[in-house]
Amino acid sequence: MTFAAKARKKPRLSTRFIAKWSVLAFLVIGAAVLYVWQKNVIITLGYDITGLKKEIREAGEEELKLQVKLAPLHTTQYLLKKVQEKGLDFQEVPQTRLITLATPPPLEEMPAIRRVTHNPPAASGSLATPSATTPHRESIVLQQKR
Repeated sequence: MTFAAKARKKPRLSTRFIAKWSVLAFLVIGAAVLYVWQKNVIITLGYDITGLKKEIREAGEEELKLQVKLAPLHTTQYLLKKVQEKGLDFQEVPQTRLITLATPPPLEEMPAIRRVTHNPPAASGSLATPSATTPHRESIVLQQKR
């Protein structure tokens, strides 16, 4: 073989050179795949959050509708009407026999210390009255005739 024949021969790439570039290409492709997967997960979670927010809003609207329906069911007139419709033989208890007790506010409105402790009982013979912060509900007590 002459010198000219050797010069025309293409140089071979070394195995070390191929291995380095293969590892580098694998790392770049792996990082790109992980990036796309991460973005896909973020978008999916965004859609899930939007759907849950919509469900919460719809549940709140339904709760308000149900509260509007429930409000008249707590009135004295409604209860008396139902007692009369059922034909129950009840009579109203005289006001002198009634004792009104203060209703504590719901737990979420109570301070942490009040949740643990209890209110002392009212003195005997005195009527306990609701505080200004306690919501007042109209009440009526019926006693079955004998």
